[in-house]
Formats: sequence, structure tokens, C-alpha cells
Amino acid sequence: MPTHASALFADRHSAHAAVEQLAQAGFARDEVTVAMSEATHEREFGTTAGGSPSARTISGIRQAPYSGGVLPAIVSTLKPFESDEGSALRVGGPLLEPLLRARSLAAALGGLGMQPDEARAVRNGLHGGQIVVGVHTTEGRVDLARQLLELAGGEATQAA
Repeated sequence: MPTHASALFADRHSAHAAVEQLAQAGFARDEVTVAMSEATHEREFGTTAGGSPSARTISGIRQAPYSGGVLPAIVSTLKPFESDEGSALRVGGPLLEPLLRARSLAAALGGLGMQPDEARAVRNGLHGGQIVVGVHTTEGRVDLARQLLELAGGEATQAA
């Protein structure tokens, strides 16, 4: 029976560590959900007018676009979505299809099997500027996924 694990990350570095650990443990890229607000996407990855990564300037220092690894590959495919709460999101992975079908973040999270408290934590995290990394997997691997997400610095959205 498929199930999921998800966690909230404060920045791209910890989210990157989580996604890399999931990949190294054998979780497929198409099993991994990454979601964030449009503002978080801009803050953490920067974008050009066309939506592609660009160099950013922070404190007068020009930085190159964030690249290398699985997370940037996933981030480059995130699709924009206007949430039912009126905020703009970027979403990719197993959450995207239910989100587009339901046209509601709450309904899509419920459709993935999240309990109301977990769905509320994800919604609050997204609106609070955090990055959500989740994995849709089998019941036998969900504990490993949760452990990897937490080891990478993620705040669990559900008690193990």
C-alpha cells in the first residue's frame, strides 16, 4: 500500500541534503515532491522573467545559479499553481497531479492520504516560506524516508 513521508525545510541547502539522501537511498525522482511558495522560490533559487534560474545579488555579491544534484533538476520542473488561499506556489512530483485535478491544496494533500493536522502543517509551512520535501513510497520504506528527511534537518509534518 503506497504511503508518504514529508518534512518542512527552512532553506534550499537542507532541502537539497534531504533530496540527495533520498536519491542515494534509492527513492526515484518521480516519487519525490518538492513544493514552495513563489516568494520562497525566488528567495532560494532566483528566477529570470522567463522563470529560469539566474544569478542573484545578495549583499552586493553576485551569486551563480544554484546547480548540481537532484534538487535543482526537480526545481527546474516545478509548475506554478495558484492555491485556493490565493498564494502562488511552485509544485512538482506526486503532489502535482492531485493538486491540478482538485484545484485545492487541502483536497490534494488529503488525496495523498495526509491527516488534517499534517496537511495543516504543510499548508502553514508553505505559506510561512518553508520548502516541503515529501516522498510517496511503499509502507515498508516510509520509516526510512521519514528518518532521512529528519536527519537532513527537516521538521516532520507527522509523528512517526
